[in-house]
Amino acid sequence: LRVSRRSIVDFRALSRRSVVADDMVNVESAIFVCCAREDGVSHARVLRSELAIKLDRGCAVGGGINTAQFIDQSDAFVVLLTEKLPTEPLGLFEIWKALQCQLPIVTVAIPTLYNFAAATAALANLPVSLQHDKLQHLKALLPTDTDVESVGNMIHESLTAIIAISWSPHYGRNHMDAVISDIFARLERDRRSQQTKSGKRSDKAGASFRSLLLKAWPSLADSTTSSDSTTSSCSTTSSNSTTSS
Repeated sequence: LRVSRRSIVDFRALSRRSVVADDMVNVESAIFVCCAREDGVSHARVLRSELAIKLDRGCAVGGGINTAQFIDQSDAFVVLLTEKLPTEPLGLFEIWKALQCQLPIVTVAIPTLYNFAAATAALANLPVSLQHDKLQHLKALLPTDTDVESVGNMIHESLTAIIAISWSPHYGRNHMDAVISDIFARLERDRRSQQTKSGKRSDKAGASFRSLLLKAWPSLADSTTSSDSTTSSCSTTSSNSTTSS
């Protein structure tokens, strides 16, 4: 399903919509933005808007009833790191689901809203960190044979292996543009590192998604060409050196 330019531009109004109405505008998901609804949804909507406009495709914000479906449809996954995320069942489920789908993942941290040490402590012992009702909610979302403690460890190990992009929403337009460019750059690096591997993640990071990235970030073509030329030059030099010796 494609959405029109008018529809995408209308995404800029998302921060003024209610959380209840949010599912209605998740029409498709090129990139899925995961957040804690309690303290991150307004910022996640801004990210979704900016990504959708750049890609000329719809992107989704998590937390709705069809969240798993939209993750399945997504080419990439952005995690917005805020204080409440490590103890929010829906956010945890979405990250777990993205890991199961082997989606390329980028993390974006809001420094004033995220404490890495506190998040590490919470994820390291998730059954204890979650309040009883939240623990039961997460268990209900996960397959019956999935252990909550192992989910916390998996999420912790996966997210700490990714260097987060820092985003301060009040810094303005230029900073926002730089954050979006960084997201696309990370996704392209992930795509290239995975392109020779088999499995779902390789498929998700394939040529069609690269076309989207090129449309959103035209300078990507130059950087890729430069990198390929350097690699080719190094290979030629190495070959010549070997022949000479």
